[in-house]
Amino acid sequence: MQIGGTETLATPPEGTRTPVATGPATGPAHGVVTRPASRRGRTLGAVISLGLHLAVVGCLAAWSFATDPPDLSLAIESLFNDAERPPEEFTQALPEVTTPADRINLVAGGTPGGTATGGSGSAGVQVSEQAIAKSESLSDVVVVPNLDGPALPSGDRLGDELGSEQISGETGALVEGYGPALDRLTQELARLMRQSKVLVVWLFDESGSMRDDQADLRTRIGTVYEELKLFKGELVDDVLLSSVVSFGKDLHYQTPRKRPTSDQPTIMQAIDAIPVDKTGVESTCQAIEAVLDEYRAYAVSGKRKVVVVVVSDESGDDGERVEEVRRKAITMRAPIYVLGREAVFGYLYAHINWVHPQTGYTHRLPIRRGPETPFAEQLPFDGFRRRLDATMSGFGPYEQVRLARDTGGIFFQLPHEEQSLNDFDARKYAALDMKEYRPDVDSRRAYAEERDRSPFRRGIWEVIGLLNPFDAKNGELELPVEAWYARDVTAAREPVLGALARTRKTFAQLTLAERRLQALRGARGGEPSRRWRANYDLMLGQVMSYRVRLFQYGLALDQYLRSLPTRTFANPQSNQWAVSIGGDELLPPDPEQLRALQVTVEDLEKAKANALEQFRRVQQEHPNTPWAGRATWELTRGYGMRFVERYIAPPPPPQPNAPPPPPLEPIPNL
Repeated sequence: MQIGGTETLATPPEGTRTPVATGPATGPAHGVVTRPASRRGRTLGAVISLGLHLAVVGCLAAWSFATDPPDLSLAIESLFNDAERPPEEFTQALPEVTTPADRINLVAGGTPGGTATGGSGSAGVQVSEQAIAKSESLSDVVVVPNLDGPALPSGDRLGDELGSEQISGETGALVEGYGPALDRLTQELARLMRQSKVLVVWLFDESGSMRDDQADLRTRIGTVYEELKLFKGELVDDVLLSSVVSFGKDLHYQTPRKRPTSDQPTIMQAIDAIPVDKTGVESTCQAIEAVLDEYRAYAVSGKRKVVVVVVSDESGDDGERVEEVRRKAITMRAPIYVLGREAVFGYLYAHINWVHPQTGYTHRLPIRRGPETPFAEQLPFDGFRRRLDATMSGFGPYEQVRLARDTGGIFFQLPHEEQSLNDFDARKYAALDMKEYRPDVDSRRAYAEERDRSPFRRGIWEVIGLLNPFDAKNGELELPVEAWYARDVTAAREPVLGALARTRKTFAQLTLAERRLQALRGARGGEPSRRWRANYDLMLGQVMSYRVRLFQYGLALDQYLRSLPTRTFANPQSNQWAVSIGGDELLPPDPEQLRALQVTVEDLEKAKANALEQFRRVQQEHPNTPWAGRATWELTRGYGMRFVERYIAPPPPPQPNAPPPPPLEPIPNL
């Protein structure tokens, strides 16, 4: 028969015996003379044979039984429809082990099968080993049947995957550090080495934030190679070759580019030589694609299986290239393993707090850390400016998870060791609580098409675009909330009026956003996705609360500017003032503002109460999720405004013949 155009021959299963002729050979070739049967004898034999066959058929007809055909859709769904897989199959907690093992135990991984191509060497429907490999006891086993050999993916991915013989890997493995991740990676490499020779490419991020990680990894990777020596004793010496490559904006080969090595000291020295990239650009997809191109000949010739291990604490700045990389890796049957960090909740960036050593000023330096979905599903706006928080999503960055899952690799989600992140939320979310909130990691095109078919989801997406500070068409949605103004009326007037103009424009945007979300209330009940319902619930509470807080901010700026000529400062020396955001009591409109705006403090209190009630509804509807965590954070933010003042001494006059001050250290790019 033929499968996919390839001729295959049926062979007996291993362990069965093919019948062979025994005894003396007979037939014309050996000179035995046979006499032809008479016509009467032939007729009688035919009648008897016909009678016996009819009798047998009659018995079989009388002996009937019913059976259900095998449900192959279950096998296909369990392999290719990640939405139907229970979280226990692709999330796990791996223990910390620091000592090298004294023997190798092989477990099934992201790419099952008995051949180097990622397919399987036997026929029929099998029981997947993944759930068994990850269960702590047999009583916890979740048995999921899967199709063997070149299995058919779901329809929307058929064009990309047919012929790769590659099945989905693991969405994420929750680990407590590099040790457990590398322990599991050792098992994966040993399993692959049983199928073919392996070339593993260690691909390190050159960002400054990875220096401590690289020092820790150097020792632990040494343990990986020590343990693999136990396994290599059964095979030829060059069964495992390695290449160490690093990347920032550009790619750098730390081991000889054309000569992967099996020498462990050379590998360790290469890790030590990884530089720090000063550009702050992380070309992750470009780097993966480059090493796949570099070592493609090994995979095409069948000499070695190429394995890429990406080590990075960022999601990368070129995620638009993920589909090209994914297709290339699938074609090469090259699994991609990622040792990475959790994605920021519905947002692109986290921010590192960096204190300038000369000025003492704290700078918030952005690093790309998300989102967990093809496009960000949360507001990038916090009511005054772009988000600066680091609320975690419970999932890995979209591009890294997609590459690991679809190439047969694993995304290892490393723990929270990130105290330098601004407004860092280190809470962990249980897989069971997050089961119904798992992100879609399909292609961006398929994701956008499905989102836009739903008026409810499309409306939410339009609100996100309406309040996007990164989009130039929205104008200036960044308010100078940390600005200090001069005590002198003339000096303060222009900056304050500029801040008021921005406030009015942003308030109008928020009002439009709330109207659009309120218009979607009726469609919420018909939305099947809990994730999208949670997006709506949280976003509605945010725009409601942001309008109240922004209205207060505008009242404060206006009141203080008009009162400056006659205002008495607590410290007569004070020469600067500012609006401090987050007081407990709402600032009431003064009589002039009441006449102009027709808004009372009672109106503001009612709007505030409605916003707080919406956040509490999010906590009740979506407990133990990032949506509830974000709602809790929003509830802690005050709404009132108060005024603060300070004295800043003028700079000393220049001294004659004094040496010039040292130049300021530049702000680093992470």
